[in-house]
Amino acid sequence: MGVAAADELDGFALADKLSERCGEAHLYVIDPYNSAENWYIARDGHRVRSFGSYDHPRFRGELLPFEVEHRKDADDDEAAEYAEGVPHALTAADNLSVELGGMPASGTHSHGWLATTHPGVPHARFKGTLPLS
Repeated sequence: MGVAAADELDGFALADKLSERCGEAHLYVIDPYNSAENWYIARDGHRVRSFGSYDHPRFRGELLPFEVEHRKDADDDEAAEYAEGVPHALTAADNLSVELGGMPASGTHSHGWLATTHPGVPHARFKGTLPLS
């Protein structure tokens, strides 16, 4: 989802609200124009973990298990990049919910996709995306 769309819709607040109903919600923002990436994880109506390229601080919340693994597996060149966590929305999405990227036109609507999970769904990759309009 582009930053402009997230700003207009306040995607972070929407993720919080959605997580109140579904248990957990994720928001991923990639803005190549501003070289910005954001990812946001909410559970039960509250932010659990987030990263924002231009946020201060850039990371909020406790490290998630996938971030611990990335930090542990980082080589010397990557150590500084992963010191605080994973700063890439694509990596976060791929490890937490969906692989972002090209989607067929038949499966999309408007500017973005919303991946949701429910506490009753097993802890595995979410198998689909929902349109966000």
